[in-house]
Amino acid sequence: MPTIDPPCVPPLADSPCAPARARFFYVVAPSKFVILFVATFGFYFPYWSYRNWRRYRDTTGIKVIPWLRAVLNDLFIYSLVMKIDRQVQRLAEPPRWHPRLLALAIILTALGGSIQVWVPNNLLGLAAGLGVFVLQTYWLLCVQKAINAVEGDPQGQANARLSGLNRLWVALGGCVWFLTLGSVALELR
Repeated sequence: MPTIDPPCVPPLADSPCAPARARFFYVVAPSKFVILFVATFGFYFPYWSYRNWRRYRDTTGIKVIPWLRAVLNDLFIYSLVMKIDRQVQRLAEPPRWHPRLLALAIILTALGGSIQVWVPNNLLGLAAGLGVFVLQTYWLLCVQKAINAVEGDPQGQANARLSGLNRLWVALGGCVWFLTLGSVALELR
């Protein structure tokens, strides 16, 4: 006589009967995102972009080249934000956000960071550069919060801890911050 598996009653989220839901995007806790972005002077942005595009490709099967989109992240951020928005609109209660405006703001701050090279190396130039950096951090954090909402993990608990490699990057970034701010302080004297 064949054995019959017991029926699955309405599955709980962590139940073995619950189908694993593929994640479209890369979940990161907001605090971890800010720490890594700031500590690495924004060099976390290409990595973050790569992880999002790779997750998107793996989940959808759409042929994208994640490493290329990460290298050219300023050109592809609009596309990524619009793909995130499609998923946001499927939520029962979508968060209020402005994806086009955010994407444009991120692109403009990236350009602002590039133009900052032409700003005089004085206190005004430092303030302008830090202002652009703070704005870009904030706007990318808004995108990350939308991703976390889409993935059903608003606090990013699935990726909240700093790994050993994350700590190494934070330590290296801290050294670079110290040296950079020290050299600026010396020039301003």
